[in-house]
Amino acid sequence: MDRTLIEKTYRFMQWLLERTAKFPKDLRYSLAVHVNDLAFRLFDGMLAATATRDRERLVRSLSVTLDTLRYYVRLSMDMKVISVKQYEYAAEAMNEMGRLIGGWLRSLRRGAPKEVEQALDTASSSRGSL
Repeated sequence: MDRTLIEKTYRFMQWLLERTAKFPKDLRYSLAVHVNDLAFRLFDGMLAATATRDRERLVRSLSVTLDTLRYYVRLSMDMKVISVKQYEYAAEAMNEMGRLIGGWLRSLRRGAPKEVEQALDTASSSRGSL
């Protein structure tokens, strides 16, 4: 489960970084910096959550970071630095990440089966294969 989330987030980050690099200079050093920082924090948090036993706290913080990113991406559209079509793509990608994070959190609250915990441990040890 977390592997799919990490891969989707990685692809979304690539897409997002390409867009923020094209922000006008006056917003590149303010809005783009915040958007990029949130995307990096989201991705870093996912990697950290796969590498620790204290996953629930980290996964909850991922949800907050994603919600914050949603607002900054919306602001990017409102400021007309990304198109409505680009916003729709980003919103759908973030909605999908949100569903995956929510599922991950629910599985942690239920007490994930031993196989899931082993898969998470395996994924964290094989991260270099992205």
